Amino acid sequence: MSYRSGQHGKLFIKNSNITSSGGDTAVGKVKNWAINFQQSVLETSSLGDTDRTIMQGMRSFTGSGSLIYYSENNSNFTLLMKNMVATGGSDPFDRDFGALGTAKQPEMVRLNLQLDGSAQPEVIEVFAYISSFNVTVSTGEVVSADFSFEGQGAPKILNFK
Repeated sequence: MSYRSGQHGKLFIKNSNITSSGGDTAVGKVKNWAINFQQSVLETSSLGDTDRTIMQGMRSFTGSGSLIYYSENNSNFTLLMKNMVATGGSDPFDRDFGALGTAKQPEMVRLNLQLDGSAQPEVIEVFAYISSFNVTVSTGEVVSADFSFEGQGAPKILNFK
């Protein structure tokens, strides 16, 4: 049995024509990524019942990750940032949140979270909105970016064992 480590994690993003296959872009150097699935429950018990009864409610998922910016390695973490930062048109006070150079509404993206390191990568593919993006610049440190996302619909899981 093979064991995976953090060095096997990869992140790919697609932010246009997200429902068509292919065209995903590697985000760059991924420090880490995580995804959290939740299943809410609905109470179905009523007055006079002895035991609590429940049924499944809505499913949801959220996630996060950290990226390292290497300009010489063609890091593409601006693909994540462009869904959060203002366009900054000719008016210096026009700083509404939105995608860079496009409409001022964030766009949904397709994310592929991968564990590579075997003949067949294990993949979780999700449609999501980038809900936060934080760039950290420190003296003597590599520039890094933390992001989080909130998913829409059900994730597609490929080859996870």
